[in-house]
Amino acid sequence: DCFWFAATMLGLDVRKDFVKVLETINRDLQLNICIERKEHSNPHTMMMKPCKPTLVQPPNQLKKMEGKKWYKLIEQSFNVKELDYWEQYGIDTKTLQRFHVKSLARYESVSNEGKPFTLGSTHEDPMFAYSMGKFVKVYRPKSKLRFLYGGEKVNDYVFGFQQLPSKGDVVFITGGEKDVLSLSAHGFNAICFNSETAQIPENIIEGLQLRFRHIIILYDSDETGIREAKWQTDALAQYKVLSLTLPLQGGKSEKDISDFFALGNEAKDLKVLLNDMFTNMYAQT
Repeated sequence: DCFWFAATMLGLDVRKDFVKVLETINRDLQLNICIERKEHSNPHTMMMKPCKPTLVQPPNQLKKMEGKKWYKLIEQSFNVKELDYWEQYGIDTKTLQRFHVKSLARYESVSNEGKPFTLGSTHEDPMFAYSMGKFVKVYRPKSKLRFLYGGEKVNDYVFGFQQLPSKGDVVFITGGEKDVLSLSAHGFNAICFNSETAQIPENIIEGLQLRFRHIIILYDSDETGIREAKWQTDALAQYKVLSLTLPLQGGKSEKDISDFFALGNEAKDLKVLLNDMFTNMYAQT
């Protein structure tokens, strides 16, 4: 069942560590449920109830929160122009909801120097948020400073991991969240790390190997993406991780899988590229 599967992925015993499994599921899925153990009774007896809203500390208490950055999100419904932005990559509202992507009206936080600031969303400069549990990644596609972080940022987070099926044929490792969304919207499994230059943890690869037949790195088709894809496949050679380079020019608007779909390609076109890659690979063995 789901509890056994979660315990297995965490390296826990579902019977002995059931409470810990529940707490992990509650935290990772952001269910906001308090799990309380009853005193002087069966240690496996628990009470589950909604937690009180968590208050994010204001800027004047920031010094007490080492490694954390105070922030406040003001969410809003996606407007038509914002949905059109995502739709060009084939990303629909169902996918946005599934991956907990939010539209922001306003974002408040503090700079690295401790100075508070506020950013507002406009029709020409939209603002979105990827919820990562303990921290948030703000995405501003039209801005020079495209990414901002709030909360307790972790460098080894994996976006899309919770949405992966228990078993599958192929899983892609991409360079960013938008690529994960685009692939998922077209029926493919995908995850991403903090950036293309982030070292992929071997324990994650080992876990994926138990669930998928092929692990494929699908980075940008520019110089950096091609270089990093080769470096990653070489570093993970013992796991037989593959790499696929898209037939794109590598320019600003034509370098990643999101651009691939925005140019009019469909899921079947990516499957053709995969088929060609596997055909060439097996022909060499």
